[in-house]
This record gives sequence, C-alpha cells and structure tokens, in this order.
Amino acid sequence: MLLSWEAVDFGLRKAGVDVARAQTALAKNQAALTELDVASAAADAYLTVLAADESVRAIRANVARLQVFADNVRTLVQNQLRPGADQSRAEAELAVSRNQLSQAVQIADLARASLADAIGAAGVPVELAPRSLDVLPEVTAEPADLTSHPAARAGQAAVDVVRARERSLDRAYYPHLTLQSEFAARGTGAKVPGVASFGDGLWLQVPNWVIGASVTFPAFDRFSINARKRVEVQNELAETARYERTIQNLTTQDAKARALMKAAAEIARNTPI
Repeated sequence: MLLSWEAVDFGLRKAGVDVARAQTALAKNQAALTELDVASAAADAYLTVLAADESVRAIRANVARLQVFADNVRTLVQNQLRPGADQSRAEAELAVSRNQLSQAVQIADLARASLADAIGAAGVPVELAPRSLDVLPEVTAEPADLTSHPAARAGQAAVDVVRARERSLDRAYYPHLTLQSEFAARGTGAKVPGVASFGDGLWLQVPNWVIGASVTFPAFDRFSINARKRVEVQNELAETARYERTIQNLTTQDAKARALMKAAAEIARNTPI
C-alpha cells in the first residue's frame, strides 16, 4: 500500500482552484447576460404588441368614421344632392381603410405570436393587461453604474479567467515536494525459527514499511510553459480590449436610451390617449 501526499507545491493547487472559480464566475455572469437578453426580448415583444393593438384601435375607429361618411354620401347621392363620383371616392377610401385594418390585425397577431415565443409559451394565446401603461412613469436621469451590467461583468470575468491561468503558469515551473510512505507484507512457506508459519505462505506474515520524500522539477517544460505564458498574455490583451469595447457600447446605448426615453415621455405628455 502506497500513500503519497504533495506537501509543498508553492501555490500551484491554489492557482488551479482560482482558475476554476474564475471559470465558474464567468459561467454565472454569462447565464445572467442570457437571462437579461431573454427578458429584454420579452419586454420588446410586449411593447410591440401594445403598439400594434393601439394601431388596430385607431384604424378601426377610422374605418367606423369612413363608414359613416360613406353612408352619408350615399344618401346624398341617392337624393341627387351630390355627384356619383363622391360616392365612389368615399367607398374607395372605406375599402382602403378596411385593408389597412386587416393588415394591422395581421401585424398584431404576429406580434402576439412573437411575444408568446419570447416568454416560452409558443402557440398559446396571449392577452395583455388592459391599460397597463396608462400612467406615465417618471423619467429619472440618475447615472448608471455600467460596470455592474451583466455584459460588463461577463467581460471582466473573462479577463479574470485569463489572469488566473497566467498565475497558474507562473507556478507551474516550481519544484514539488511529495511525502511518500509504503507498507508491504509478504508470506512465505519456509520454516524459519522464531517465525510462525500460517497457511503455507498464503498469509502475509512478514511486514515492512518505508517513508521518504521526493522532489520533482519540470526541467524540460520551461520552453513550453513560456510559450503558454505568451499565449495567455495575448489572450489577456484581447479580453481586455473586448471588455473596454463592451463598456463603450454600454455607454453609447445608455445615452441613446436616455434620449429616446426623454423624447417618448414628452410626446406622451403632449398627446395623451
């Protein structure tokens, strides 16, 4: 039986644990980013359905208005108070409005199908809460901490993974001290004075043990380790550049979102439904 314990590794095991933890953090942040993407898609689909429903409501009201207008023109034409061309024009406008209503209903149905797919209920009819956005929310201009955004956190986690691998490679060339012990026993069928014989050598009756230490040193791995270090240095530069680009994109998106929100709020105040 051999027992071996690597007593001293100059931080190599801890560096490996740090790499695993960094990879775990990266996976969690990527999962959070995916959840945000799904939620954003669902919110966008929800707003699209609301806009489509309002379009249907407005076009349906226009159809009703043109229907009344066409009926009035028809009555005037029948009483010879208006020319027949006015009736033809009114009916043509009514037909165009009905076609627009059909297209608006189609767009609303497609938007509902997209919303059902976004919330994981494909094929299920989706009905929205009536008048859910009647109250205009207050627009705040508080500065946002973009580094806490899931995309930024995922980018930083990717950088941390590369740095953890670099620290692990820094300790890969250090020697390892291993403590070893061995216990052995053997049986013999020989008749030795003072030693009892059991089972004609089948029983392990002569024990032995040994304790020692060994030092291992990867002398011929220096070139490969240095090459891997150079690779990780370039990987760190690439991941850092991606992280900085992510921060730039988030900053731009934040500025655009604030401008769009401000304009939308002003339009909503000027044109209440």
